[in-house]
Amino acid sequence: MKQWTALILILFLAFNHVAIADTGGYTVEPHALQDGLTDSSGADATVTFWDLPLWIQIAWLSGLIFAFLGSFKIIPLILGGFKRILRSNALDNKNRLSMYTFIKENPGIYFRELISELKINKGTAEYHLKKLEMAGLITSLQNKTYKRYFLNNSAFSSSEQAVLSALRENTPGKILVTLLKNPGLSYGEIAIAIGINRSTVASHMKTMIKNGIVKSEYASTTLKHYISSEFLPVVRKYV
Repeated sequence: MKQWTALILILFLAFNHVAIADTGGYTVEPHALQDGLTDSSGADATVTFWDLPLWIQIAWLSGLIFAFLGSFKIIPLILGGFKRILRSNALDNKNRLSMYTFIKENPGIYFRELISELKINKGTAEYHLKKLEMAGLITSLQNKTYKRYFLNNSAFSSSEQAVLSALRENTPGKILVTLLKNPGLSYGEIAIAIGINRSTVASHMKTMIKNGIVKSEYASTTLKHYISSEFLPVVRKYV
């Protein structure tokens, strides 16, 4: 409806402009001959816009119409260049289809992994991922470091998304595997087990505690860490 309204308005303005030109007209004056004499065989005549050759009329009107269309940026709209992306047609594009398929096969994949594996440039990937999310085909989970993608089909619960996101990261994944095998470790014991410094362990543990994946309990004066009971079955499922 908006397309036709815009087109009708433009045509109205174009013909209104022609009417203005028509009232003014063009004056044809006698031609001066080479010897200085004037050919006065014909009287002065006024030529209206509609008396001009057809190709001039068409060229003038076309230029006016496309100038208006260009200024309103609706040439693609009227010529059919704009296509609304819906859930039903979002996968018609080969880039979106390949990204959707890759996310399906690699749940929890993060952005840089995706563009590296599919050889798609950053701008193109961002555009198509946004369209897939808008169409409701994928969903994303943003953690402290990465934005990870999943299919939006209820295949993964929020708990599974959180665990898969952690397992796909090197250090958090090692921490979860270590706590699964040896529950109740302190920061220092975890650091020794996976071979990194204590402060790095503390940083990642803080995020997982905040997300509810890991819980902490004091045993005497030592803070011990466990995988939360809610997330324990999920970690076991994917480790």
